[in-house]
Amino acid sequence: MGKKIMVVEDDKFIRKFLKYLLEKNKYMVVVCKNGIDAVCSVERENPDLILMDINMPLMDGIKATKKIKSMRDFARIPVIMVSSLGHLEELTKCLEAGADCYVIKPFDSYMLLKRIKEELACRVCDVVVR
Repeated sequence: MGKKIMVVEDDKFIRKFLKYLLEKNKYMVVVCKNGIDAVCSVERENPDLILMDINMPLMDGIKATKKIKSMRDFARIPVIMVSSLGHLEELTKCLEAGADCYVIKPFDSYMLLKRIKEELACRVCDVVVR
């Protein structure tokens, strides 16, 4: 298996689909049902990338992203926000929280995988340059 991706999604069907899609494409997958699970699991799991839903119970994806990005050892983990909300205001909040990009549901599987590969490649370049 390849890189580890954390899927943070409260909808069990989307969670299962993303897990299947990513594992089929040789990624290791860790799933979290909400933002609190993600924040509590990030240190233990140390993912290479996070797919983060926005609207979730207990802690939304924007707050979880802010929290993770404020943790020194995990600030450089790429976060792709995945949401059905496509408003400019929502996109701005995500980017201000530290998200690296934003994908609108329903998404095309091929395009999502392409975006994941691009973000992972950028992370490798960033590490090598520094």
